Amino acid sequence: MKRIVVLGLMGQYPLGGIAWQVLHHLLGLRRLGYECYYVENSGAPPYSPRCESIVESASENIRKAAVQELIEHADVILNLCGTTLPDPDQRRKGCLVYIDTDPGFEQIHLAQGNRATRAYLGSHDVHFTYGWNVGETSSRIPSGGISWRKTHPPVVADLWDAPPRTCGRPLENNRDLQEQGQRPGH
Repeated sequence: MKRIVVLGLMGQYPLGGIAWQVLHHLLGLRRLGYECYYVENSGAPPYSPRCESIVESASENIRKAAVQELIEHADVILNLCGTTLPDPDQRRKGCLVYIDTDPGFEQIHLAQGNRATRAYLGSHDVHFTYGWNVGETSSRIPSGGISWRKTHPPVVADLWDAPPRTCGRPLENNRDLQEQGQRPGH
């Protein structure tokens, strides 16, 4: 079974959207038959909503050894949101994939000639973006010389409580709501 390590920032930024993003990647890949692991290797200590502050890990040395083993033996390492700076001293056999979840930021830095951004992105083997128009002639967001592959965020549909519904005609305005017996904003 192929091993995939997903790098993220769920502990550093414990927000619902960040958690959903990571979980959809992990569960989607697992359902496709991959052995998946989540690693938060950004170097920043995690934030604890319970303590309302940043906390230190008591098992830091054990964690580092486990992370090192996972990364050394992963077939693919997904740097989700580009949250982790690749460690040039860290051995890895797998392909390091950058997933650009907020198109525009890195591309603007590249267009401005930011060498650190160029070196950081250059340390990855493959680059994906949610920005379907990045680098296209119709877009104001340049590619910055990176061959961005277009992708969608994964969605594991059965994680949502609401069943899919059939699409009807979209509501045109507040009058449509009133005709259906609803009040706008309620």
